[in-house]
Amino acid sequence: MLAISSPAIAQTAPPFTLESVDFTPDCAPNAAFNRLLTLLFGLGNFPGNRAAFDEPLHNAVAGDAHHVLHLDRPVAWHGLHLAEVRADLGIERGPANLALVFADSSDRVREVWNARGWNLPAPGQTRAVGDGVAPVSIGVTSAGALAAVTCFRD
Repeated sequence: MLAISSPAIAQTAPPFTLESVDFTPDCAPNAAFNRLLTLLFGLGNFPGNRAAFDEPLHNAVAGDAHHVLHLDRPVAWHGLHLAEVRADLGIERGPANLALVFADSSDRVREVWNARGWNLPAPGQTRAVGDGVAPVSIGVTSAGALAAVTCFRD
């Protein structure tokens, strides 16, 4: 048996579970969610992280970027079945919308989230979040067999 004492191996990332991915009370991605977003954006490139800002590039491009992480099969998430993670971002302006998407009915998704303290309104409606300085809201939407909890930031 080999004994490994490499510093690189000692510095491996901590364990990760998809069930730990969540929103903070102010509708921002929690640390696990930010960690997951590195799969969509690459290390350090999610808005709010300290990546280098290429102003000439941003001044030349207008539009939106849509990123979706499709899981091979839905995974257990607090009694739901997490199927996707979505990020829809305006390039030179808002929105910055993040969603956890479930292979469950929108009513079931709302029930589970409300049991977790989120007080979400009926599917298709949103509830304002935070101090009101920047428009932020959260709500449940459905598309076919999937239902999403989305934090909307303008």
